[in-house]
Amino acid sequence: MQKFDIVPFLELIQKYKVTIGPFVPPIVLAIAKSPVVGKYDLSSVRTVMSGAAPLGKELEDAVRIKFPNAKLGQVEYSESDVT
Repeated sequence: MQKFDIVPFLELIQKYKVTIGPFVPPIVLAIAKSPVVGKYDLSSVRTVMSGAAPLGKELEDAVRIKFPNAKLGQVEYSESDVT
């Protein structure tokens, strides 16, 4: 498996005008911390979903800034969901 690279990822979002982003927490963190995100038009993204681990308030706020037109949702799992 190849290593994740944020630049081609952002290029694809911009090129194909992605509207729904089902991102795992490490990708959300990369988006929040990357200085190159502002160079791309991510305005097409309307929904950002994350699961597998909870996002903290600071990380949520940082992602909201990067995707100002998107609703942010988190999928929560409990022990009873995993059998």
